[in-house]
Amino acid sequence: MFCVSILERDFTDLVEKVRSLSGISDLIEVRLDGLASKDFSLESHHVHALKEAGGSLPLLFTNRRLAEGGHFQADDPRRIEWLHQCVENGGDLIDVELMTPESLRQDLIIQAKKHGVKSVVSYHDFNETPPREKLSEILAEALETDCDIVKIVTTARNPMDLLATLSLYEEAIDSGIKLIAFSMGPLGSITRIFSLILGAPFTYCAPKRESATAPGQMDISTMRTLLEEFFPL
Repeated sequence: MFCVSILERDFTDLVEKVRSLSGISDLIEVRLDGLASKDFSLESHHVHALKEAGGSLPLLFTNRRLAEGGHFQADDPRRIEWLHQCVENGGDLIDVELMTPESLRQDLIIQAKKHGVKSVVSYHDFNETPPREKLSEILAEALETDCDIVKIVTTARNPMDLLATLSLYEEAIDSGIKLIAFSMGPLGSITRIFSLILGAPFTYCAPKRESATAPGQMDISTMRTLLEEFFPL
């Protein structure tokens, strides 16, 4: 399954981008942090408009914090409140960072479960790939949150970094958790494909290469072609 990630500064543009991806993507990650400004506040009617634009396409709502490549500059309570709006108004999935203050993170996950919304607990390292032992610790900590999906994303500096990140799938199989793990950067692009082969429920891509929301993110057309070429069903 391919999840197209979109980030826009203007709400109307965001709605139109969601609408344009209907029938193209399997899932859309709506990056709410692109909308962050002092004169915009996400409310229920905004979520409803995005859901209407997506039709039957499931939406994953993310409000990424600054420390993990996001653009949301207000405090964590306000950032997480936007995700509560998504949980309460028809969102299908939400992403909350593992490094979010525990009380805010866990309250959001609990509310998501009550509303039948799937939760992704994520960890991003834009500088490097931590040692294998550290990655295992991160995975174990994420498992304790009782989320539905764990996402661990690192930055590859050498080929061995790719192996360290992808080797997490062996632990995921043993624990029975759904894991999305891959590497960012040019060297890590191919791990976005391998993540699907190794059991990830979905992987992230861009509508077009110039619209990538993370280093090494490929466009959905390229991703589909690579998967069909090298891993035919």
